[in-house]
Amino acid sequence: MNKLPPLSFSLHDICRNLNWHDGEFNKTSVATFNSYRHDKFSQLVRIFNKSPLVEIAPDECDLLINTLLRDTDLFNCKPNIWKQMAEHLINVQREILKGHPVNNSYYKNEYARFMVDREKSRDNNTAAIISKYNEVIINWRFK
Repeated sequence: MNKLPPLSFSLHDICRNLNWHDGEFNKTSVATFNSYRHDKFSQLVRIFNKSPLVEIAPDECDLLINTLLRDTDLFNCKPNIWKQMAEHLINVQREILKGHPVNNSYYKNEYARFMVDREKSRDNNTAAIISKYNEVIINWRFK
């Protein structure tokens, strides 16, 4: 998948297009919640299931990217899928924030906390993705 999928796609749709399937996708919601790990991106794919990404909130997109950054198993086993998901989430956040007001936004008070959490994952493998994602947030915040 060279081209980024449309925002009407869900995480589940994107995974299917990337031919990526994880055993987590077969679990029930209760099983996913009962075994939740903060570093397993596939669990969030299961939780968000077939919800179109265009409908998620900016802080939910932050949760997704931050979890992806922590998912070293996915990065080590399937680096191409990891990178494509990261690039797509950058695009999703950019599109979500286009119409999101800065003033009167609860996210204005939350974005810094997510940025600090992202920085904990910064290393040689993640630096470029974190910088691109943070640039989207900063451009929104100071527009």
